[in-house]
Amino acid sequence: MRSLNLNTALSHDRYLGLPTFVGRNKRRTFAGLIKRVWQKTNSWNNSFFSAGGKEILIKTVAQAIPTYSMSIFKIPSTLCRELGSIVARFWWGSTPTNRKINWVSWEKMCLPKHKGAVSKYFPNGNFLSAPCKQTASFIWKSIVWGRELLNKGLIWKIGNRLSVKAFSDPWLARPMSFKPVTKNPRMDDPTVAEFLNPLGWNTQLLEETFWPIDIAEITNITVPRNMEADKLWWFFEKKGSYTVKSGYKLACDLNNPIFDSTSAGGSNWWTTLWTLKLPPKINFFFVAIVLKCSAY
Repeated sequence: MRSLNLNTALSHDRYLGLPTFVGRNKRRTFAGLIKRVWQKTNSWNNSFFSAGGKEILIKTVAQAIPTYSMSIFKIPSTLCRELGSIVARFWWGSTPTNRKINWVSWEKMCLPKHKGAVSKYFPNGNFLSAPCKQTASFIWKSIVWGRELLNKGLIWKIGNRLSVKAFSDPWLARPMSFKPVTKNPRMDDPTVAEFLNPLGWNTQLLEETFWPIDIAEITNITVPRNMEADKLWWFFEKKGSYTVKSGYKLACDLNNPIFDSTSAGGSNWWTTLWTLKLPPKINFFFVAIVLKCSAY
């Protein structure tokens, strides 16, 4: 080291942002974490955030600050409680000069949502039926707006038949309702499982309950032998996954029912037109004629 004229440090307080030595006073060692989280949350208190905005800031910024140190060291529980207290004060809107009531303990707030933690928009865990309040954020209203189209193309793919209601849920391959046209003759809404026997569909019970047009659709469904849970399936893609292309196509069909490409002949007609080996101006000429005629 002397030949290179380099100085040798007797000790390093920190290396790669972490303390190189942890003594008995661990609070003093990790006091920087408390300070950084407090500075962040205190700088946000002067701004107005929705509950959704606060949740994002807490998860992506405040909780991320101690994560690096926690991946190496076991942080003292007292320090963790203090970090939680700082974040909780920010969540409930407390400031150094104005303390607010914490209506729910921070321990309950930090539980997974499926175990009863705070879930702002769908506490019951059902995104597709979650309501959109007038006071909801613009982001949530935008998501719900897109969900309306999603609901129009989702269908239940039968698995163990325990989750699907026979009359109120979409499960028949018949756009656009995907539901039976038969009026429910019963007081309750039975599950699909009630119309099955060990050999498959219970045809006698089907004939007693559904109209022939529905029975034809139901019996076309292959009853799986495994006991996988029922799952939602995007009807307009073979693999069942939503795509922007199929969603856009469905939206166009819904907005222009005259040219519904989901009908028996609509899709074939337009496909034939655009695959003809004609100059593009001729194709557009035919399109213009059809659109002109449909306006009258």
